[in-house]
Amino acid sequence: VMAAGPTMHDLIANAAFYFGLVHALAVQDITPETQLPFSTARDNFYAAAQHGLDAQIVWLDGRKLSMQRLLLDQLIPMARYGLGLLGIDAQQRDRYLETVCKRVEHACTGSDWQRAYTACHGKDMPALTRAYYERQQSGLPVHDWSV
Repeated sequence: VMAAGPTMHDLIANAAFYFGLVHALAVQDITPETQLPFSTARDNFYAAAQHGLDAQIVWLDGRKLSMQRLLLDQLIPMARYGLGLLGIDAQQRDRYLETVCKRVEHACTGSDWQRAYTACHGKDMPALTRAYYERQQSGLPVHDWSV
């Protein structure tokens, strides 16, 4: 299975988003796990796994919104805040979280790119692997790749 965060830049962006968000959630006065019933978290997990950025998610405040809106309006800003609390330089925070924003805005994650590639070129997995590898070598984040 090919990585959905295919370049080093994408992997660092993923890590920045993850660690920033986890830290921001961990320092909240009210812990997130007390705000979201397990059954809702489970349903959110499966919706995200099945529908990706198109998933409808119930957030901590009980509102249902698209994964794209949740990421852009709440989660990415929370990650930025969390990275700030961790002492990460603002320029570095912005550089990597901007990559996450662009992926969300363009609806182009590594797995989205793989699906778009197979839709255009068929299910030739060796060709997909070669195309993926060639684009990885460019160092460009996945949302900037051509199909």
